[in-house]
Amino acid sequence: PELPYTEHRVHPQKNLSRPGWLQIEQYCRGMITGWGAHMYDIAQWALGTDLDSGPVEIEAKAEFPDRGLFDVHVGYQAWATYANGVKMVSHNGRAGVNFIGSDGWIWVERGSFRAYDRNIFREEIGADGIRLYESNDHMGNFLECMRSRKEPIAPVEAGHRTNSVCVIHHIAMKLKRKLKWNPDTEQFINDDDEANKMLDYPHRKPWEV
Repeated sequence: PELPYTEHRVHPQKNLSRPGWLQIEQYCRGMITGWGAHMYDIAQWALGTDLDSGPVEIEAKAEFPDRGLFDVHVGYQAWATYANGVKMVSHNGRAGVNFIGSDGWIWVERGSFRAYDRNIFREEIGADGIRLYESNDHMGNFLECMRSRKEPIAPVEAGHRTNSVCVIHHIAMKLKRKLKWNPDTEQFINDDDEANKMLDYPHRKPWEV
């Protein structure tokens, strides 16, 4: 939208922190689509839903400012259920992903990880074990894949599905009710027009995406 300029809407200069538009709903859906994207990306990668699927049910609650320029969520809690029954719980706070299974847990964050038993990190991966795509340089990996035509570690489909999960969580926060999601059609089901209309923003003419 075309709105009056203010430093806080663009990029506060005092501490050069995150740009203000990240906290204004007309431009962004808040940190659920900021740090949230990094965490949901890892979770969906582990679930095997990062390229072509997503949750089937979402519920969330959040706190929103009642005045001022910034109007996106502050504190929040959310619950997403996948078709295989796995539940993903998220909330504001320390950025990381905690995988909880029947035998224990593993916590992963940027640059470190820990587990209920550190000895599991010393175990050798068997010949038939799962080995993940490894990259220490995402931008370098992307450029190399342009040359080799190999699939990059983060293909565009993964980026799209990660963003979708962030957006539908935001919609659940705003509507304050449980939502049913079809990850194949990427629409809310049961003719939920109210929720489906929130999947996109109105675009200022003459620009379109």
